[in-house]
Amino acid sequence: MKIACVTPLHPGNKFNGASQRIMKVVLMLKMLGHQVKVIYTCQDNFENIDNNRIQSMEKRITQVLGCDEARVIPSKVKIKNRGKLNLIDDYYPDDIIKKIKSEVEMYASEVVWVNYVFLSKIFEVFDSLAVVKVLDTHDRLARAEEYKKAGTDLGFFCTTEVEEKVGIQRADIVLCIQEHEKRYFESQGAKFVQTIGHYRDSCYMDGIQPKRNLKFGFIGSNHVFNSKSIDEIVNEVLKHTELRNLEFVFAGGICDNPVIKELPNVKLLGRVEREMDFYENVDVILNPVFFGTGLKIKTVDSLAFGKPVIGTNVAFDGLNSPSNFHNAKTAEDFVMLVKGVLENPSRVLSLANLSKSLFESYSQSVIDSYKNLFKAIEFTSKKEEGKRTFYHHVNFVEVGGDSDLSIAQPITLHSFVTATERTVSAKVKYAVYLVGDEQVFIPNELDHVKLKINETVRSVPSFENCKPLPFLKSLFANIESYRDDDVIIYTNADISVSPDFYDFLSQKFDEGFDALVVNRKTLSRKYAKISDFDEMLKDKGKSHPGFDCFAVQAKYFKKFYFANVLIGVHLIGRVLLWNIAKYCKKIEFIPTSDLTFHIGDDNSGKDESSNKLVSFNMSQAIEVLKNLGVAQVLELEKYIKNSTKILYKPNILRPNLYLNKPVLIHSMFRTGSSYFYAKLQQQNNLNCFYEPLHETLASLTQENIVYQSNVTAKYHTRLGDKGYWQDFSTLIPKNGKGVSNYTAKFAYCAYYDNSKIDRDLISYLESLLNHAISKQKRPVLQFNRTGVRQRKIADSIPNSFNIYLLRDHKTQFTSYYDSYLKNNKTGFLRTMLATVLLNQDLPQLEDLVNLVPKIREFKFKFKSVKNFFDEGDEAIKSFNLNELYTIFLYEWYFSLSEALNHNCIVINMDKLSMDVVYRRSIEKILLDNYIYLDLDDCNLPTRSVVSSVISNYEDIEKNVAKIFENINSDFTDNSKCFSNVMSNTGSLYYDGNAYQLSVEKGVEVELSDILSKKSISDYVKLNSKVIVEVFFSPLENFNQHCVFKLNGKNIYLRRGSSFPVAIINQDISIGSHTQLYFSDDSLSLIIRPY
Repeated sequence: MKIACVTPLHPGNKFNGASQRIMKVVLMLKMLGHQVKVIYTCQDNFENIDNNRIQSMEKRITQVLGCDEARVIPSKVKIKNRGKLNLIDDYYPDDIIKKIKSEVEMYASEVVWVNYVFLSKIFEVFDSLAVVKVLDTHDRLARAEEYKKAGTDLGFFCTTEVEEKVGIQRADIVLCIQEHEKRYFESQGAKFVQTIGHYRDSCYMDGIQPKRNLKFGFIGSNHVFNSKSIDEIVNEVLKHTELRNLEFVFAGGICDNPVIKELPNVKLLGRVEREMDFYENVDVILNPVFFGTGLKIKTVDSLAFGKPVIGTNVAFDGLNSPSNFHNAKTAEDFVMLVKGVLENPSRVLSLANLSKSLFESYSQSVIDSYKNLFKAIEFTSKKEEGKRTFYHHVNFVEVGGDSDLSIAQPITLHSFVTATERTVSAKVKYAVYLVGDEQVFIPNELDHVKLKINETVRSVPSFENCKPLPFLKSLFANIESYRDDDVIIYTNADISVSPDFYDFLSQKFDEGFDALVVNRKTLSRKYAKISDFDEMLKDKGKSHPGFDCFAVQAKYFKKFYFANVLIGVHLIGRVLLWNIAKYCKKIEFIPTSDLTFHIGDDNSGKDESSNKLVSFNMSQAIEVLKNLGVAQVLELEKYIKNSTKILYKPNILRPNLYLNKPVLIHSMFRTGSSYFYAKLQQQNNLNCFYEPLHETLASLTQENIVYQSNVTAKYHTRLGDKGYWQDFSTLIPKNGKGVSNYTAKFAYCAYYDNSKIDRDLISYLESLLNHAISKQKRPVLQFNRTGVRQRKIADSIPNSFNIYLLRDHKTQFTSYYDSYLKNNKTGFLRTMLATVLLNQDLPQLEDLVNLVPKIREFKFKFKSVKNFFDEGDEAIKSFNLNELYTIFLYEWYFSLSEALNHNCIVINMDKLSMDVVYRRSIEKILLDNYIYLDLDDCNLPTRSVVSSVISNYEDIEKNVAKIFENINSDFTDNSKCFSNVMSNTGSLYYDGNAYQLSVEKGVEVELSDILSKKSISDYVKLNSKVIVEVFFSPLENFNQHCVFKLNGKNIYLRRGSSFPVAIINQDISIGSHTQLYFSDDSLSLIIRPY
């Protein structure tokens, strides 16, 4: 390959570690058979260079580095120590960029290799060229903390992580020197990162012998990290009188440090021409560097000479030494190690042998890393003459034993080899993604690159102990380098392909398709060996309904949005499908084919142990839908029915798991509650009781229950064969009347009393729950008469899952009004009014009575159901529609306020009817609570007559709203149905494991105020001890870092991470006041079991 290597530093400067790295890299590239052109921009110490000097430097660089060509192009932009943070492009040589581009083009370079991230903008001039952009970082340069630790000014280039990220993302391939730096650059969004250490030849020296008068030496520049570290060592040595006559030898720029001259017995060699001149003069090499990042090249050099070395943990970072002599953490530790060698000089032999062993191991790892690098370069190469390139992305897993993947993966890989060998119309490359340090053998016949995934779901709070599944987006981190007409293929690790798979796809893309979705055939488990492969191809198998093979042109795939959807559980295929529908124009769905196959029809991603992960994926899928918009996605219904579905019927819908978690549904009249009841009644694992407080229950008999069910059905959603009151049939005495323990007073007496609850009422409800449990079914109570008292009922039934059905007040009142006209001024408005008249003496209705004084003219007592309705029919004649609308709104707000003040899921039924994304979010919340409902047939009317029949409806609404001004009734953007818990703590959501609260930006919050909320305090008491953490969302649309204040102190968080704020005991004591201040919407509080 032809490689153009751009460097701001002189690559032949033997006294500079960075220059030495550049030189060694070029030598290695030449040794591997590549052609290298070095372009030196003279941004270090060279000024006013004339042509003769340029020619001389070019000749010298060519000789020293052994490169094929060298060009010296001086820039006026110089690297200077400014003592402050740099912007990423501060040193960009814009005055010579055209010359650099010309040199690269004339050389016909296939790779542009740039040294240092501050020159990364050079890559932008090559965006239109088919070159691979390689960035050798040398070091992490967002390291202000290192300088602060050393107590010195900032170095020659120091920037922020945000700035460094910009440069990192400009490259196709990023090189680093240490493995922990690799993880950092990957977190910065690098497409591909390869660790490339410092390669050099060994120069082992003979004659190393233990002796009494050992000479200790250090060679290095006078860089601030070296100088500061040497200062500390010298000061520590001078504290020990027995070390005062110890001979020290120094070489390199460090000799300019005046502190070393304080040593009584010191020899300064200065800048030596040959390394050997230093190493011949010392017995033991010292590397006492305590600061800095990157590989310490001088450590590798010392090991290469086979000399015994004493070093710090920083000096040996990345070299994996097992010795304590390579792990000093302080100057005191370091000097004690020196004394240890003096006390036992024979240790120099073992340390010398260890140096050789470490060097051999390290050198081999460097050679291997270069091989991997050029695999990645070949993989990323954009020069593919005449053929389309397929990039097949797969997440393989390290497996063993008799797992399904241990059988499937080898067959998948064999199918790849077979298909690749057969393909004639395209070039196929494989991007193999592995989590952490997993190892999977990939056949050499496959043109592949292995990419490491470090971030998994374990980075998300409360998922630390889950299986380390990667995010789908991680598999496509490097696709920006692909040509627009290349094709990206994604399949699972257990999906095998037919021999003509790639040629078939190539033909389809030649026909103009933007994307293909291929569904597999499912084969019997009798196939378990690669030797069965030919038989697998012949087997017709069974058609599979899912989506597990996608091929998309790169120009569209680059636009895809995946949120944090995980690989390995439900919904990957749906999310890919939605993106295809959003961005691609010409799509072909291939529902049944022999192109791909899978052995067995199991789905480990939907088993019981995966429920928490499935729930996470469902929430992320909803984020994808919200981001994409549903218009294009809904077009998929034309091709694939239910294509926007995110639900699956979990294998754990077993009643015994949640018998003691009853479902309570609260609502006013005409909110769609009968629809909800009808949906729930279809579930075999539920025992649903329709309107358990309905006055009809007092008159039910075994003889009339069917008739009464039919009467009710005339006005509500039709059920199947089962009537509305059938679940009460076994609770009615054989020859008696009415449901056991029920009295009609439960329906309307104390309707507005939210301060206490009738013990007899709770006993009756408990009898219903126990009846369901006795049948091994989960109880469901669907109320229409508990809106105002729902909180007290919920509190009286422990572990209950509460739902409040909300409907737009104008639409709901219109339904009341229609009934009012249809039934000659009776119906729901009559019942509503009669209930208020019955309860008007309660303090909870004082504000309403002041708004509608006419209420005081009527005094009701509950004598019988008939009398109650008769008096209501008579009273309603005296009330006008304005007054009735006022009463209705009062109950509407009152019921909503009760829902918002206890742990209740509020479902906006109007939005449920119209918004498919909201519908999916509600289905997901219900499934999290073991309720499986398909709500796509929800279709409530939205007609309103309020503005035409209520003369001053706006004034009425303002007056009533003022009474309940602390209630936020705007649910239009509340897609997850979070409940507002207080004005300054935003929203609260419980996912079945932890509470998540969003805190309003710019408002200081006292943690004790949050903990005082009943739902939170109950949760703390239930779990004995909880931890409170501040969580910074991992979503891509947020910055890499964020800051919040804890008791006035700034706390920095990396994206996707959390910070522990407090551990709370059962008594809700947190020891002291804790103030939180969030300046960003991406921050939230997590409260979870400790």
